[in-house]
Amino acid sequence: MFKDLWRLLKTHRGLLDEAHARTSEMLNETRRMFEMVVHAIKEDVAEDFRDQIPRMDRDVNRKQIEVRKKVFEHLAISQGDDLLLGLILTSVVGDIERIGDYTKNIGDLAAFFAGRLEFGEQEALFHDFVRRTEELFRLTQLAFFGHDESAARRAQERYHDLALEADSTLKAAFERSAGDDRIAKSELAFLLLIRYLKRVGAHLKNICTTVINPYPEIGYFARSPEKR
Repeated sequence: MFKDLWRLLKTHRGLLDEAHARTSEMLNETRRMFEMVVHAIKEDVAEDFRDQIPRMDRDVNRKQIEVRKKVFEHLAISQGDDLLLGLILTSVVGDIERIGDYTKNIGDLAAFFAGRLEFGEQEALFHDFVRRTEELFRLTQLAFFGHDESAARRAQERYHDLALEADSTLKAAFERSAGDDRIAKSELAFLLLIRYLKRVGAHLKNICTTVINPYPEIGYFARSPEKR
């Protein structure tokens, strides 16, 4: 116990910096995962894709535990210094871990179907949702690691629009299939993907709220500054 405490006393000043760096790595890795699974939806991929995405997801999970451990060790010996930063980091890595899970779900879906998935008349809509989610990744990295409130607010607004359109798209799909006992595989895949993209966007939005919201309101849409 004493040896461990002494080790922490000598090293604790860098623990939050290390936790922040690991958080950055996690967000970068989930963005790469997302790009890979989207490519797998659009194109046929190698067989080892089935193993690669789960490995990356496990690495994200491992880093989440590492960040939590570093934050805990820092707070345990710092007498409350940097408490808010520690709480924010543990919140952010939780959202990144969920992004990894949903991205893995997209990868699982790609693996279920041999070859390229095609969505007919909805192809353009799917690609639009992908493009907008990729933009949310870009804005989130800019907001959180660049401390850019403007980027955070833009991400929040764009997620709001994406979520509304995802909900209306799902509603329209169910209305089209009303009374049918079966649904085409491509239609089922499309609906699941839109839902997964919305959830990825929601967790990216949550990360952005850490830049513009007080701690109790993290995860909720930020009020405009004049209404605070």
